[in-house]
Amino acid sequence: MLDAGSVHEGTLALLKGVDYLVCSEKFARQFAGDEETALARLSEVSQAVVITLGERGLIWQRGQERDILSAFPVTAVDTTGAGDAFMAHLQQQFHRK
Repeated sequence: MLDAGSVHEGTLALLKGVDYLVCSEKFARQFAGDEETALARLSEVSQAVVITLGERGLIWQRGQERDILSAFPVTAVDTTGAGDAFMAHLQQQFHRK
């Protein structure tokens, strides 16, 4: 599982060996110009791809399945650890499948 925040040479090198890719909207735009194109292209190299979109939620693709998940409406007080908690939750979900 790789959590990609922005495009770097090392991150691009890791893509070929990753089964589950979670990347930011910033990474997607740097990689392919927009989220939908990035999702399609990244799904060719990783069996499951999630692109986080902040307050807009996320988009994901696994094989031919693709969907959008809206963000929960919250009043954020402190986002410290939010990304770590999200990644831990995804790891749990992937291990169940």
